[in-house]
Amino acid sequence: MPYKDPIIAKQKATERKKCWQDREREKRISAGLLEDGRGKHEKHVKGSNHYRWNNGRMVDNDGYALIRVGVSHPLADPNGYAHEHILVIFSAQRPGAYLLQNYPDVYIPHHKNGDKLDNRIENLPVITRKEHNKIHNQEKARDELGRFSGRTHDDLPWRKRL
Repeated sequence: MPYKDPIIAKQKATERKKCWQDREREKRISAGLLEDGRGKHEKHVKGSNHYRWNNGRMVDNDGYALIRVGVSHPLADPNGYAHEHILVIFSAQRPGAYLLQNYPDVYIPHHKNGDKLDNRIENLPVITRKEHNKIHNQEKARDELGRFSGRTHDDLPWRKRL
């Protein structure tokens, strides 16, 4: 160790590192990169030019379609996506659109045909959460004590069936 005292050695190492970082930052700024010297070249293909662009639509883990609406939208998640079936109900301005005030506590849209990607307005009645649970609980099998067994009538786990 060039320094006998380990505290002084650590301080000198920190000073050397800071000097090196400052030199590197100056190099990046003089090379015409970002003003703050982070080194981002901004040459990445973005948006509709990217090969994986999907027109702002994707499917979440539960099988529902998500639409890119932007972070400032009232129904958007932190990434700026909102569920398509909810957007359809709100934009339809039909009876049941009062859902805005009570979503998702009281009223929710239900896919009549069971296809979570079929978001036609005819397929999305607005019903209470109680009615919705009643519909889906009839599809699940119960054990001898009346509890949900996790299996449906066709002997598949109910999560796999939905």
